[in-house]
Amino acid sequence: MARVACFSNSVTVPTGTNPNVTYRVIVTNDGTSPLENVQITDAAVSGLDQTLLPLRSVTRQICFTDTANNLAGCLTNCANALPNTVHVTGTVPNNPASCVCGIGTNGEPVMATSQCSALLQCGGCAPGIQIIKQVTCLTSDGCPPAGDPAYGKNATGVVDSVFCYSITVLNIGDADLVNIVVTDTTPGGAVDSLVSACFPTSFSLAAGTSTNCIHTTSYTGVTGDVPDFVHVVGHDSANNTVSSSDNASVAPPSGPARLREACFKRRCQFCQEPRPGRAKYATERGLEIHRDQPNSFPLQNVVITESNALPSGTSCTTNGTAVTFR
Repeated sequence: MARVACFSNSVTVPTGTNPNVTYRVIVTNDGTSPLENVQITDAAVSGLDQTLLPLRSVTRQICFTDTANNLAGCLTNCANALPNTVHVTGTVPNNPASCVCGIGTNGEPVMATSQCSALLQCGGCAPGIQIIKQVTCLTSDGCPPAGDPAYGKNATGVVDSVFCYSITVLNIGDADLVNIVVTDTTPGGAVDSLVSACFPTSFSLAAGTSTNCIHTTSYTGVTGDVPDFVHVVGHDSANNTVSSSDNASVAPPSGPARLREACFKRRCQFCQEPRPGRAKYATERGLEIHRDQPNSFPLQNVVITESNALPSGTSCTTNGTAVTFR
C-alpha cells in the first residue's frame, strides 16, 4: 500500500513579506506489492502534480517551491490562506505468474491511495490608524481646502481672529477599521462639539483610505499658546484596538490693539529773529499716538480725524505706521 507524508503541515508567512515556500511530498510504498502508475495530484498547488516511476518498497520525494504571493496572494490580501491536500494513487500490477493479482471487483485494477493536507497562512492584517491636526488663519476666501500648504502645526492671530482646523484620519494599516470615534478637547478639557459634529459619531475606513474634516474656532480671553488635542480610536474585525493623537496650537494675544492719543504743547524757538513787536517764542501743538497692546502685527491704514489742528491731508509715518490727518 502506498502512503504519503507531509514534511510540514502548516506555515505562516510574516505580514508584509513574500518568502519562498517549499512543498515536499514524501511517498512510501510500505506494502508487499509494487505500485505502478503512481500519480501525485494537488488541486491547489499544481506544481506538485507528477507521475512517478513504478514504486516498490522504497521512498520517493518531490519538492516544489514558489513565492507566498504567487501561491496564496499574501501581498494582495494579507488575510488570505491556501489550504491544500495532496493525493497519491497507484495501481497494483496484475501478474498471476508471480502470484500478484492486480484485478479486483468488476475487473477494476486494485488501487492504493493516500493523502496529506497542509496550510499556507498569510501573516494576517495588521491594523493601524493615524490622525493629523493642522491649523491656519481664516481668510476672506474662507478656510483653505485639506492638504493646502497654508496649514501647519501653529498659527498666530489677534483677538477675535478665527482659525481653521483641518483634521485628517488615515487608515495606515492592512485591515479595514470599524467603529472609529474622533474626540477633540478644548483648552479647558471639554469635548469640542464642533469636531464631534464634523465627523460621524462612528464610522468605518477601508485599508489605505482617509477622511477629512475642516472647522473654524475663535478664542476669547485666552492668553499664550493654546494647544488643541484630538484623539481617534478604531477597531479591526477581530476587535483589536488602534488609536492615535495629535495637536495644533494657536496664540491669540490677551487684548485688542488700541490707539490712544496724547496732546503735547511745547515752546520752540524760531530759527530767525522775530520782527519788531512779535514774541520770540511760539507754541507748537501736536499728537502722539500710542498702541496700548503691542503685538507682532504692524497697524495699517490708520486714519485720524482732527477738527482744528493740522491741515487736511497731512500725513506722516512713525515707527513704520502710516498716519493720515483729516
